Amino acid sequence: MKTRNILFILVSLLVLILTACRADDPVEEVEDSFLPLYTEDETGEMAYPAEEAAYPSGEGIIPVEEAAYPITEADLDWLLQTWQLTVYTENGVDQAPPDKTLTFNANGSYSLTINSEEETGTWTTILMAVESTLILTNNAGETQHYQIIELAENELNLQTQRDNLQIEEGYRPAD
Repeated sequence: MKTRNILFILVSLLVLILTACRADDPVEEVEDSFLPLYTEDETGEMAYPAEEAAYPSGEGIIPVEEAAYPITEADLDWLLQTWQLTVYTENGVDQAPPDKTLTFNANGSYSLTINSEEETGTWTTILMAVESTLILTNNAGETQHYQIIELAENELNLQTQRDNLQIEEGYRPAD
């Protein structure tokens, strides 16, 4: 009887092991949809694969910048003042900055003056660990998104994408 119980236990274990392995199950093949975005071409330069096209760049999409850091709710207190544009670049090329001031109010409103033309509206932010976004919506309902690259008591650096241009704006508190 003892031998029969041991034999039954061994056969049961063998059946469990074989059914757990189930080598005859087909393995799902992974599609080639996870190709890398970049590959090295014959010159060693980074390039897109020939069989793939780049994703279209939509307006309002801002690439994540390594220099960006997370903005906290406490940091937003620094935003509540009038800022004067001092640095303006398009696609990394310095340009003469237009006469531009931007005032943020605690009630969520803003006023923007560019070369004596004034615009008003509301502002809001989306604060995430990787990036922070400033959203300006004027009274006509038009929205502009900016990535906050840096926000400090005496410095505000914003980045946006407009008409295939990457625009970076550097602000200092207005006198």
